[in-house]
Amino acid sequence: MSDGRNSWVGGKSKLMWIINLLAPNRYERSIDVFGGSGTVTLNLACTTANLRVYNDFNGNLVNKDEGSPTHSS
Repeated sequence: MSDGRNSWVGGKSKLMWIINLLAPNRYERSIDVFGGSGTVTLNLACTTANLRVYNDFNGNLVNKDEGSPTHSS
């Protein structure tokens, strides 16, 4: 889990304990609409999710890999 070195306003790393406590034990998909650093998507305790969707409004944050086949300019 994040150790706070990459934290910023809106970061959820310090809230992961309660997010995992409140999240269901089993689900088919996880959709993180305010993805930011990806802390929630990468650190959810549930491992049964078949689909994990990461999204963020900041395109510069989301499209970091310009060599990605899904990147569009």
